[in-house]
Amino acid sequence: MCRAAALVAALALAFAGVVAVPGAARAQVYGETAFEVHRGDGGTVIFVKFWPVVTTLTATVNDPATDESPDCQTTFDAVLTERDGIGGGFGIPCEAKPGDTVTVTDGTKAKTHVVIDIRVTSVDVDGDRVFGTAAEPNSAVTVYTEGTNRSFTADSSGNWVADFSVADPFEWVADIVPGTAGGAEQFDTDADSTVWDWQVSRPEGWQHNPATGHDYLFVGDGRTWADAEAYAVSLGGHLVTINDPAEDAWLVSTFGTQYWIGLNDIAVEGVWVWSSGEPVTYTNWFPGEPNNSDGTEDAAKIENRPPFIAWNDLTPGAADPDAFVVEVVPTLDRLLDDMVADGRLPNRGMAISILVQAEKAPLKALTNHLKDLVQRRVITQLTMDQILGIVAK
Repeated sequence: MCRAAALVAALALAFAGVVAVPGAARAQVYGETAFEVHRGDGGTVIFVKFWPVVTTLTATVNDPATDESPDCQTTFDAVLTERDGIGGGFGIPCEAKPGDTVTVTDGTKAKTHVVIDIRVTSVDVDGDRVFGTAAEPNSAVTVYTEGTNRSFTADSSGNWVADFSVADPFEWVADIVPGTAGGAEQFDTDADSTVWDWQVSRPEGWQHNPATGHDYLFVGDGRTWADAEAYAVSLGGHLVTINDPAEDAWLVSTFGTQYWIGLNDIAVEGVWVWSSGEPVTYTNWFPGEPNNSDGTEDAAKIENRPPFIAWNDLTPGAADPDAFVVEVVPTLDRLLDDMVADGRLPNRGMAISILVQAEKAPLKALTNHLKDLVQRRVITQLTMDQILGIVAK
């Protein structure tokens, strides 16, 4: 499904007004002023939507178990446009717990939400399923990831399962891999909501190449080329594709030498292709290579033979398996996670804001939001371009 159709489908379900119990929660109608309270590993973040255009907002949190009122408060400027009306995400200086009352106001209009106890308890990567608990039995839940969502009703014990391995009406399957992120959401009676943000952990050691915008992982345990490629696919990528001398040099300076890459002629002898399916635009063979010396050398490896560091063809099922490098073209959630880690984004709240806008708002609204952040020197133009390069695909 193309991105435009995907957004239409996502908006149709996200704002369709799904109701599990008469008089209970209802989802937001597109264009209606509302806010989301995001909880999870990233702390508490408020995400505002369709607030009036002239907007300096104040968010307060009140815990009914304490005498303080409010327990904490923060003021922020919402980045809005008159046509799109989508706001941003802003961290607050305390944790909003289930049962706490969160109020957002511009001094004239105010909206209030009691934080709902929705949680993600586990994620089945192999089965592409997300498990969790809802605040009440038989209550409405929406779970989203990778540009698609599932809306359903929790069971009589408040447990639920979101199955992304099968398509829903107007929705499509999602491949959950290490690094995949998303949210589980429940609404109150006037369209505000609590979201539990979740993400599948990835192996340690990922490296980001700012020149390509891609992520790379060196795996040192020896595997055959086929086993290495299968493992790379399980992480959402392929064995590394090298498109130019700069990327080749970055790999050597980052990971050294002696590891499988994705180049192979397994299908047709002498026709070398990348396992990622990208075109072959650059090669760096040793002199005299590839030579298919024993008739079975169908896969490439980076090696160090002084004075050269270059590529050699070897038998992919060799008895001496070797290390390999995985390359992943990050989905938006992975990219934002990396951007927070290396400082390209200032905090997790901003990452959540961008992710939610990409899931629920028109592309123009996200673009306007990012342009404003560039103008205020919160992010760079390169960061904006890398985000939009993934969102617009």
